[in-house]
Amino acid sequence: MILSSRLAAPILLARRAFSLQPDPFAKFAEGIMRGNQKVFNRVAADIAGRGLPAGAAVLDLGASGGEPSLTIASTAKDLRVVSTDFAPPNKAIGEKRAKAFGLADRVEFHTTDAQDLSAWADGTFDAAVGTYVLMFTPDVAQVCSEVARVLKPGSPFITAVWQPPAKVDLFGKGLMAMVGAMRESGGLPMPDPDGPPPTNPCNLADAAPDGPLGDALRAAGFADVTAEEWTYPVCVAGRDFADVAARFIEATPFYGQILEAGGEANLEEAIKVMVKIFEDAGHEMVDLADHVPEWSGVDNPEGLTTGLLFKSNTCLYVSAVSPS
Repeated sequence: MILSSRLAAPILLARRAFSLQPDPFAKFAEGIMRGNQKVFNRVAADIAGRGLPAGAAVLDLGASGGEPSLTIASTAKDLRVVSTDFAPPNKAIGEKRAKAFGLADRVEFHTTDAQDLSAWADGTFDAAVGTYVLMFTPDVAQVCSEVARVLKPGSPFITAVWQPPAKVDLFGKGLMAMVGAMRESGGLPMPDPDGPPPTNPCNLADAAPDGPLGDALRAAGFADVTAEEWTYPVCVAGRDFADVAARFIEATPFYGQILEAGGEANLEEAIKVMVKIFEDAGHEMVDLADHVPEWSGVDNPEGLTTGLLFKSNTCLYVSAVSPS
């Protein structure tokens, strides 16, 4: 695959800007997470409109570097938030962000697997949220059971999962398409047919109110399970197509797999493949401040001014009420 000369030089610059073996979860928290700000804003507004009492405690599952935890705390200023993620580096990232936003006294951070909330007693929380976490947990039913246990009776649980790949520009038609192309070309190994199924961030598409997610919620005792398909734009900060592709790949576990399979040359090929996908889809670079004004300060140490806009990222926005 041949890359246009317009993008060849930025790829080399992008590669020099990164370390060889970054932690992908930290890279995602620092460089990609803010792109989902539209859904963070919706979750925060939803929680703020639930009429929770002053001082109510909200549990955030799989919050990466602290989102939507910090957006919730900045929107509903009388709530406390417990922000959790299973990747250890994200605790420090979240604490740094909370301090920068003046929210350190109302948001606390824990390294916790969403499947094991034993650190908290029954009926601890007044609400729980979890954006794009359930599709990465091996036992969704266990997560739902644990969330039901730690919620007070009649409390809301709000979550979101990606819809089918064809409806998700960034993950489905972007990352998953690149991975598929690299597997076909030999740049990534094919999944082991005898091993666990490969990661699929769209594995809970259309899974509620009827389906595996809805079933797991009801089995845990949740009532009033509702789901709405919702499409919103995602904007990822970067200097150009190649820079965004490099940042995005590096923020996933596929980064290490690509390097292991073929070193830096293989990584350059993966970036080229992803750039071609972006170009063919008609995505465009935009003014970052116009699309994600929150991507500034502590979240933008490089002072980036542009981002790549992915217009159609469709999720299933799900809510339920804990057992009374």
